[in-house]
Amino acid sequence: MLEFIGTIEAARILGVTAYKLRVLDDDLTLSAYKTKGGHRRYRRERIEAIRETGTCEDIDASEIDASEIARNKWLALGEQLKDMHDLYAKLMNIAGS
Repeated sequence: MLEFIGTIEAARILGVTAYKLRVLDDDLTLSAYKTKGGHRRYRRERIEAIRETGTCEDIDASEIDASEIARNKWLALGEQLKDMHDLYAKLMNIAGS
């Protein structure tokens, strides 16, 4: 079973700041699952494997699972679109009042 951990725990395991971890995720060096609330979750086994290789800079880009990254980015986009739709509906409701 896959185990996911949060940004703070993943950063602690790797010995980097949470900011550095987010930068690596944004650069597609790491791929995080984003929750509905926008929080990043990392696969524990992936973070521990990175720790074993040394540092985050040692990550081999060929190991990146592009389908997982694409899926996560699409899920995040879908959530953003839903939020925008909900906001638009509220604004239209207010304007009609």
